[in-house]
Amino acid sequence: MDSLGAVIGGMIGPLVAVAATWFAVRRAHRRDPAGVQRVMLGAFFAKFVFFGVYVVVMIKVFKFEAVPFVLSFAVSFLGLYALQAVMLARLFRQSAPEAR
Repeated sequence: MDSLGAVIGGMIGPLVAVAATWFAVRRAHRRDPAGVQRVMLGAFFAKFVFFGVYVVVMIKVFKFEAVPFVLSFAVSFLGLYALQAVMLARLFRQSAPEAR
């Protein structure tokens, strides 16, 4: 496989995980803000398994070059999760009662 495919493959997994988590958290927050922690904990365990399987499949089955794949995966993972942290902070700040 070429390096471009490995770079794109490294970006897809974190993007899918962050998007799925964001939609699940937003939905849970609208329904029951107190239930968000349970959703996030479940998402953590699901992503733990997902990322393990994802990396093995991409490198062993799709035969992506390891270095470009891992570098793009790491950069995408860190960048997207930093963005998600900012978005979560904004979501919780909007719904939090005013501190007195």
